[in-house]
Amino acid sequence: MGKSYAFEQEQRDLEAAGLPVQRLDLGRCGTDPARAAAKLAAVFQPPTDATEWHVLLDGLDEGLDNLLELDQLLIEQVEGLEDEARRGLRLRISCRTARWPSGLHTELCRLWAVNQVAMVGLAPLSRDDVTLAARAVHLEDPAAFSRLKRSGSDGGSIP
Repeated sequence: MGKSYAFEQEQRDLEAAGLPVQRLDLGRCGTDPARAAAKLAAVFQPPTDATEWHVLLDGLDEGLDNLLELDQLLIEQVEGLEDEARRGLRLRISCRTARWPSGLHTELCRLWAVNQVAMVGLAPLSRDDVTLAARAVHLEDPAAFSRLKRSGSDGGSIP
C-alpha cells in the first residue's frame, strides 16, 4: 500500500477518465544508460491529439541504486519535448524522500513554472488505515494486517 500501489491506482483512475497515461518502473531500467534512456524515451512519446497526458515514473530511488545518472537521463527526456507537449505533460515521480536527488526539483522548476512543480509525501498508515485498505481490496481477514508483528513500535504507524 505504498508508492507503487498509489501509482497503480492513479493509472487506473486516469485510464478510467479516458486520459493517456504511461507508467514506468524505474527500478527495472537497469545499469546501462542507453537501455534506461530508451525505456524513458518510450514513455515520453506524447500521444497525438491529446492536450493532457500523464507519465508516472515509479521508484526513482530504486533506479538510482542501479544507475546514478538516471535523474539526468530523465531531465534530458523532458528537455527534448516540444514546448506544447511539455505543457500538456503531467509528470509524477515516486521516490523515497531521503534518496531524492538534490538538484532534481530545481531542474524540474526550470522546465515548468515553479507553481506547476510540487513535491508531496505519502504519510505512514495507521492500523485503522491498513484495515480499511485491506477491506477495499477484499482481503479475507483485514484485521490480520493490523496485527502485524512490529519491533520497537508503540502501535502507531506501520512502516
